This record gives sequence, C-alpha cells and structure tokens, in this order.
Amino acid sequence: MDLVLKLEHWHLFLTFIIPGYLIDNLGIFPILVFELIVYSLWFYSISRLCYIKIDGKNHERVPITLITSFILLPLLWIVSYLSIPVISAISSVLWIVTLFIIILFTTKALKEVGADVKPAWIAIGFLLPFIGVWYIQPMINRLYQKQII
Repeated sequence: MDLVLKLEHWHLFLTFIIPGYLIDNLGIFPILVFELIVYSLWFYSISRLCYIKIDGKNHERVPITLITSFILLPLLWIVSYLSIPVISAISSVLWIVTLFIIILFTTKALKEVGADVKPAWIAIGFLLPFIGVWYIQPMINRLYQKQII
C-alpha cells in the first residue's frame, strides 16, 4: 500500500484518466472495475496511514466496517451492473452507502492526524477524485513523509 501513498498527485490523476482511453479496445466494464479498485486502494492506503498515526501501538487498526466497505465498493458496482433491475437498484443504494461510510471514516481519520484542509473539502475531493487528487494527495505525501522520518 505504500506504493499508492508515494505516488505524486499527477501519477494518481493519470491512473484515473488513462484507462478511459482504452474503452474502445477493452470495453467499459473492465475499465470501470479497474478504476474502482484503484479508488478503493487509494482510500484504504490513506485510512491505513491515518490509523497507524492515530494508534501507534496497535498498527493497522482500521475498523472492520471500513475494511468491509473497501471490499464491497467494487463488488456492489459489479452486482449492480450485471444483475436484474430490482437487485441492481438495491446494490446501487448499498454502493452509495458504502461510499459515504468510506468517505466519513477517512475524512475523520485525516482530520484527526492533523490535515490542513477542512473536512468538507476533503469529502468533496473524495467524491470528485479527478479534482480532489490535486490537493488531497500532496497532503497525504506530507503525512507519509512525517511518518517515515
């Protein structure tokens, strides 16, 4: 997970943008699943870093609700995409709930470790990762450098 934390903001931005150009060759389904997995890994890496800094004695004390949400985020989208309308609607609602749980926990953890951006802006940046990566990832890089030193 350290690889995701070490990425510069423009590396992460390109990771979100470049696969979109492969839609003609691969189709939309694998591209979106890849991007959701990258999105979940980004959230997980940030949360893990924050919870290690919060609780230095008990490393990687990420709440089980949050870990489950990281796993469910791509899976619920796949179920929503491939299933009948009723199940698709239910899994879409659960996907939104899962996303908000992840954003809530991660934003609270970032604020607790001393993020220099207001929590509302962090949450908006997570909801719009193509914009948020430009000010969230540099903040993550600074927090990661403080942890190493």
